Amino acid sequence: MTRNAGVHFLRNECAFDPPLSEAEAQRLWQAHRARVEALPDRSRSMPRPVALTTDEQDHALSFRQFVASQGIEVLDVIKLDLSELTVLQHFVVSERSEALAQAVQQPADWLGQFLPLAPRSSRIRYSFRRSAPVTTQVEFDLPHAEFVFQPDPRSPGSFALVECLHHATVMHADDRTFLTTGYHRSFGRMISTPVPERPTGLVALVANSLTASFAPEARSNTTQAAERPSAEALSPWGRKAARFGDFLQEGLFFEADLIMRRFQLQLTATVVALSERRNKARALGRTA
Repeated sequence: MTRNAGVHFLRNECAFDPPLSEAEAQRLWQAHRARVEALPDRSRSMPRPVALTTDEQDHALSFRQFVASQGIEVLDVIKLDLSELTVLQHFVVSERSEALAQAVQQPADWLGQFLPLAPRSSRIRYSFRRSAPVTTQVEFDLPHAEFVFQPDPRSPGSFALVECLHHATVMHADDRTFLTTGYHRSFGRMISTPVPERPTGLVALVANSLTASFAPEARSNTTQAAERPSAEALSPWGRKAARFGDFLQEGLFFEADLIMRRFQLQLTATVVALSERRNKARALGRTA
């Protein structure tokens, strides 16, 4: 993380008692920042795919058939060493990953964790109230943030709260492969893989949407000028970009208690009167 992002994260997302001042957060960030700045440049190459077993090939086929039935396109299903993937998200909730790892009884169970073959079906609670004659409010309590409110194609004019599919995805961009979704199950896989076995995972390769839409903070005008050379090197496209294996590399990660969050989708609907320019002939006889 850059200085601004790191200090904001420590002060607003982490629970310290007493809370950190900005100067204290910066000192903590700087100590770890110095370690990553001292890293040598990393090789610029994509991780090499690992051959799939027969069971993995069967699961990959079933997965592609399932996501196609949901209108989702994937380019391929590949097996990669998770530790070699370039990261865009710089934190994980370790308790969540540990719970996922404990739920896996057999090595083959990881296939369903990374590439599920059925939609999620979380229970959702909601409250409805009318705050004015023409205003209504609905609040949905969500188990996680991966929901969208969208038109329901099965019923024209209706809308639906849809839970997103939750397969792990990667994208090829430039000279590296990014882990885009599935951070917690990937971390669970890494911490439960015995040494010296490679922490591999079966992931869905999807079309690259990063180069045009994702702008690293290091390239923004808000990054302090003195920090830019370092920030460029450590950005996801830089010479020292963070890899997933860094989450287990002593000295490159920091453990902290995160502030607990819950998620709610809030909708407010209001009927409003809009001005409309009418034809004079049509308006005749319709005014008091």
